[in-house]
Amino acid sequence: MNKKLLAAALLSIFSVTAHAAKDDSGIYLVGTAGTSSNITNVDTGTTLSGMIGYQFNSFFMVEGGMTLLADKANYLTAQTPVVIAGTTYTYTSTTLAGNEFAAVLGLPLTEDFSVLFRFGYSSMERSNSPSPPEVEENWKGSTTGIALQYILPYDISVSRGSKMRIGLRAGVTRYNLTNPAGTQTETPLNTYAGGVIQF
Repeated sequence: MNKKLLAAALLSIFSVTAHAAKDDSGIYLVGTAGTSSNITNVDTGTTLSGMIGYQFNSFFMVEGGMTLLADKANYLTAQTPVVIAGTTYTYTSTTLAGNEFAAVLGLPLTEDFSVLFRFGYSSMERSNSPSPPEVEENWKGSTTGIALQYILPYDISVSRGSKMRIGLRAGVTRYNLTNPAGTQTETPLNTYAGGVIQF
């Protein structure tokens, strides 16, 4: 009996999802702002992100762009002084920004509302302030995230025969970054909200 109920529930979910999915494809833009947390010994910072993506259908997308996870975010305690070319630096803040690419799996719940699961890769330049260029490091690693997206059910004409739709996206992304030497890791959490433009 339980197996029959489970099968019926799965079939219902699949039917609703298939009915809600649209075969829309094309380019889209995403812009978000939010906050970052969980960077070792660093205060919460403001995040910004700009992405361009391609939607193959309602179930699969790819996107990539630039993400700023921390812009001179304050260290909560003084860092160990570093001597470079005879000059002593005591870092008071850090900046973390770079490229991000992701495959996105969509679960459409209605024609315009979807849950998005993001799996990707990120390459972030990290620099401490005050900082000469020599101490910039490239931190790399995987990303995982989940988001909710709602596209307004209205087409906007932008030129003859060309239309676009706008919407909202909000979610969280976890970064798993490692420094070049492989001796340190960071797991920033970016909580964000923003807008989507579909062409």
